[in-house]
Amino acid sequence: MLVLVISTMVLIIAGTGTMLAYSFSVFGLDLGFVRYIHNKLSIYFTFVLVLMTITGLYMYVFPTLNRSRSQKNAKTPSVTFENNKM
Repeated sequence: MLVLVISTMVLIIAGTGTMLAYSFSVFGLDLGFVRYIHNKLSIYFTFVLVLMTITGLYMYVFPTLNRSRSQKNAKTPSVTFENNKM
């Protein structure tokens, strides 16, 4: 879901940024309105990008954390049927 949101925002931010950089308007939009859209959307874009970065870092680090936990659990002695002969 975050990928779709960030992809849409990237297209809008890039489009409005290009329009502002080269001072041209598409669909008869006023450059003041384009600047307003660019400024307002950039706040949400930054929030979603930071959220996506945090979740991506967690997914990158999770296998290492999971591996270290499983190694700790493997070192603890376990009770088997052979140890508990009746």
